[in-house]
Amino acid sequence: MTNYRQTRQFPPQKEPLSTHHPDEFEDIANREDLVHWRHGLGMPKPQYWVAAFLLLAASMMMILSYGFPRQNNAAMEIHTVNAVAQLPAVATNEEQVSFTVKDSAVATGWKIVCGHNVNVRMAKITTSGVLESKPKCAILFGKKEGAWIKLQHEPGYMLITRLLKKTRVTFTKIRTGTCRDIKQFPVMERSACQTAALVLGLTVDKTILSREAAQPEGCFWKADDLSLWLNALPINRGNGAVGARHSICWHQNPCYSGLNCLVQTAFGSKYTSLSNKYTLPNKIRYSSTFGYRVIVSQQPTKAKLMSKEFGDCFLGVNLNELDVQTVLKICSVMKGFRAGCQTVMWTDADAAVLSDTPFDFWMRGNPTANVYWSVSDIGAKEKCWGWNSRTGCHAYQDFVSCLNAGAVIFRNSFWTEYFLYRVLARSRHLADPFCDTSPFNTRGFDQCGLPDAPNSGDQCAIACEVKADPSVMHNFECLSDRMSPVFQTVALSRNWMHLLRKDVFIANCILKDKWNCIQALVDLGRLKTR
Repeated sequence: MTNYRQTRQFPPQKEPLSTHHPDEFEDIANREDLVHWRHGLGMPKPQYWVAAFLLLAASMMMILSYGFPRQNNAAMEIHTVNAVAQLPAVATNEEQVSFTVKDSAVATGWKIVCGHNVNVRMAKITTSGVLESKPKCAILFGKKEGAWIKLQHEPGYMLITRLLKKTRVTFTKIRTGTCRDIKQFPVMERSACQTAALVLGLTVDKTILSREAAQPEGCFWKADDLSLWLNALPINRGNGAVGARHSICWHQNPCYSGLNCLVQTAFGSKYTSLSNKYTLPNKIRYSSTFGYRVIVSQQPTKAKLMSKEFGDCFLGVNLNELDVQTVLKICSVMKGFRAGCQTVMWTDADAAVLSDTPFDFWMRGNPTANVYWSVSDIGAKEKCWGWNSRTGCHAYQDFVSCLNAGAVIFRNSFWTEYFLYRVLARSRHLADPFCDTSPFNTRGFDQCGLPDAPNSGDQCAIACEVKADPSVMHNFECLSDRMSPVFQTVALSRNWMHLLRKDVFIANCILKDKWNCIQALVDLGRLKTR
């Protein structure tokens, strides 16, 4: 099987993705501001060649008219992950620019030294909302404001307690070799990478998340185009500086556990209050056990969630035209990827962690998979409960019948990001009869025909995309209820709790009365928040 994580090529896409709406899908997929998604899929469309020719002609006219730009007045080019074109660099190395570049510099930070996660809050008050939960070994940078630290290069405030220790950090930029050669370690955190660039004189305001093989591990500086990069891909572990890519190192041991992340997303008073009281503290407690990060996206309304949390999810795409549940899930995972997480586990806001099992336990049996799904839904229970193996995805008809996406593990890779984009685009067409999954199970269960939410939902979008292109399953692992512990099971009501297995990892409340379901788990001592 092709390992798509070690190449820039996306997997071949079967055409058409939807035999019912090809023009609408191409309207998203061929947007000029999303042309980077087409990289590796074939030659650019004619209009891109025309645009490139005009850009080249304009550049030549400027050179002929004004001469080549003077290097000592060059401004640094700031790249973003959504850039579709880059201007030629005006300097070939960092010594030619006007600011001072250092090979070593010191910064003052705060290290989490206790075994508990520490919360980053929206405001300087302990009752304000949680933006993120940082693990032990994380180092933070910011400005002290009274009893709080205002974080640098990321939003939020952190209360100064005995869990934090002030520390001096030395950053070193190397042109050859690895960080290990100088008895240091790669910088793996985005905020630390940006702080390193600041104190080293490499002035930037954003980092680019690298997805290429044969790149330096962690934070590195590209001297040829004056850009800052962060490489968190496991396949590059141990790589050092190469060519114009200069590694940035420090004396701190890498916080590799913090590259595994949980995401928690909710909007509206019903779900945010349930999250804040029970399920978010539950997941923070679990994450503290293994040193995982928790990335939180919560707002009072859907509109605020879309604009404040996911405004840069896919620039140029109107998220309000797409299925809400699909947008929330995919943009939450993308937020984790862009924060530098190597692995992201999604759980619904009304789901709880019931056992202290590291989530990479579910990945060990198939370390090359990109997505790990639960196939323990009860909609087609005879088929799902009769899954004939602990793991492994069978025919696509079985997968689309038994999928429950209330808990999913995603590996940060080219392939995963492209697949998520395809699912997002598919969510425009959930009313299409093509998406119906009822013919594939004896109960006639349709992922797109739920009584309270017909023609909607991320499970519908995922199932429909898999039905359109079953070859994507080569990148999946399926986790059935034959496992022990079992990855996920549904929790219905208080009266049903005696049927809940003792070895459940994630319990997902799927009926309307979420509070009653979660409260029952609390009363039974299954849901822990401390």
